[in-house]
Amino acid sequence: PPASTSAATKPPAASASAEREIQRQVNADPAYRAVRLAERRSELLPEYPQLAADLGLSTDEAERFLDLLAEQSLRETEEDMKRPVGDLQERRRKLFEQQEQQRQAFLGDQRFQLWREYVNSTGARALVRELRTQLATTSSPLREEQTKPLVKALAAEQQRHWAERETNHATTDPSAPVTERVAYMERRAKLV
Repeated sequence: PPASTSAATKPPAASASAEREIQRQVNADPAYRAVRLAERRSELLPEYPQLAADLGLSTDEAERFLDLLAEQSLRETEEDMKRPVGDLQERRRKLFEQQEQQRQAFLGDQRFQLWREYVNSTGARALVRELRTQLATTSSPLREEQTKPLVKALAAEQQRHWAERETNHATTDPSAPVTERVAYMERRAKLV
């Protein structure tokens, strides 16, 4: 057998490690990083429509906040590439805490709370946008002053629903008697 091992015969862990090393080297190129940062920044615009208005940010503040979000997103990807898999969940939790601290420092306490509400209402805002689009050509379109209260109500209901599902799931033991498992499935069916 040959002394060197080809990529095709390397164990999957070694191949993945080599690929990560190549990607780390590519990421180290400042020009490549700048392009990736610009790309991530452009992806954020449709992700966060009405960000400036909902958080009360000036145009300049909104631009700088989107820059911060893009930088954080790119840094998260780079951190994942630097470290072996290990305890990914713990690393991500710590990184998220750090990112939240940076966001709070940028926004201040009041606007940071608005940011949290904004992020937590993402699904509700998407539903309201879709509903607004569907109703736009009808005789009863959704008016601008109706959107915020509707988003708030939907977001609160989604939060309540997820909390109830989480509580329901947490109280179920797979080794529980059949009657308890059936009761769990009935509670779960009501939530879906």
